[in-house]
Order: sequence, then C-alpha cells, then structure tokens
Amino acid sequence: MITMAKEKKVIDWDLVEKDWRAGIKTKQQMAVEHGVSRAAMDKRFAKLNISRHLGSRIRAKADSIVEQSVMPAPAVPLSPAREREIVEVNAAMQSQIILSHRADIQRTRRLSMQLLEELEVQTDHTDLFRDLAAILCQPDDKGVNKRLELFEKVMSLNSRAGTMKTLA
Repeated sequence: MITMAKEKKVIDWDLVEKDWRAGIKTKQQMAVEHGVSRAAMDKRFAKLNISRHLGSRIRAKADSIVEQSVMPAPAVPLSPAREREIVEVNAAMQSQIILSHRADIQRTRRLSMQLLEELEVQTDHTDLFRDLAAILCQPDDKGVNKRLELFEKVMSLNSRAGTMKTLA
C-alpha cells in the first residue's frame, strides 16, 4: 500500500499583501484567488499591523485616468471671460437644483411631522376613534356601510405612512 504525503501549499504572501493593502478585492475573493483562508489573512496582517487603506486612493487615481481619457484636451484655450461665463452659467444651474432639493426636503419633513402628529393623536385618543367607528358602523337603508368604508380609507395611517415611506 502506497501512501502519499499531503503536499503543503505555498502561499505567495507578497502577492496577497499587495491585494490586501489595495483594499479593492473582498477578503473572500482574495481567499479563493490565493488559496488562503480569510482568518489566516486577518491573523497575519493584524500581527504585522498592515491595514487595507489604499482603496480610496486607487479609485481616485482610476477616476482621474478615466476622466483624462474621456475629456480630450481643448484645441484652443478659453479666454478668461469665456471660462468665467461657462462657470457662472453652470454654477447657477447647479445651485437651482440644490435649492430645489432643499425645498423638497423641507416639504417632506413637514409632511412627516404632520403624519407623526396624527399618529400621536390616534395613539393618545384611541377611545374616541373607537366611539366614532361605532357610530359609523350603523348601516344605511340598504344595509351598506359606505360611511365606515370611507372613514377607514381616509384614516388609514398605514397606507398614508406607506406612501410617505415610498416617497422618502
């Protein structure tokens, strides 16, 4: 009977460290790619005090390279007056968008606060709402209870809160 000794896998820790410091790949991706466990990487780099901190710098550099390749250099430099005009016009457009967003946020906040106030009233005065529902429960001549259905539709905080959640 022949027994084969299990061969120990050699890990290229320099390559693992480069990926680790870059901070781009997930630990799971590195573990699969380099044949090492996440725990082993955590243990080794914690012991060596090596952090994963270059990801944001790498992304910024990549963005810069992409931007430079997409934006061709202007054939003729802009005059200071023309450049100022372009900056002013675009800054005015962006400021209008920002101010519009702020107004929308204020409106949404105001509506949210109104819904919270209604919730407080309904929570604090459940007995009054039960009494009102009992009054509205009385069917009309045809035995139909349209008033109660309308009341429930109007007072359904669930559906209005759901609408608010969807808007947010």
